[in-house]
Amino acid sequence: QDECVFFVENVQELGFNTKHTESYKAKGRVIELPKNVGLQGDDLVDLVDASPHLHMNALSLQLIDDVTGEVLCEVHQTEDNKGGIMHGRGTAAGDEIGFLVGVSQCSWNGKNARRYRRDHPLRVRAVYNASTPLRGVMANWRLLVSPVEPRR
Repeated sequence: QDECVFFVENVQELGFNTKHTESYKAKGRVIELPKNVGLQGDDLVDLVDASPHLHMNALSLQLIDDVTGEVLCEVHQTEDNKGGIMHGRGTAAGDEIGFLVGVSQCSWNGKNARRYRRDHPLRVRAVYNASTPLRGVMANWRLLVSPVEPRR
């Protein structure tokens, strides 16, 4: 039987280079971001955590260095729930059969963290099972970075 899949991809900078005023609404109030928070594209940061966010029918999610093509972190669906995408198997709260109930994250410490410029491009690649109609297909990685102190 052929599998019908849907790919979603996006490339964005690792750390946001915020040099302009932005405002957005959050919980009914407008939040203003500072006009210049001092972040530069060539600032160095260590990637310390990548937490995936995806929805039902997801087969896999990859975080890829868009310059080298190296897969930095990946979660995928497996029958035994050990690939990083966990589906419920019972009826208890948090383990409902047929629902996505958990995902694994990737973490790095000071010894093995990947060091990049803030403007380094990373690719997000999600694969969804499209054998049934899908609504709200999306995926992203919530990335935590630690600034690298400049050499004095």
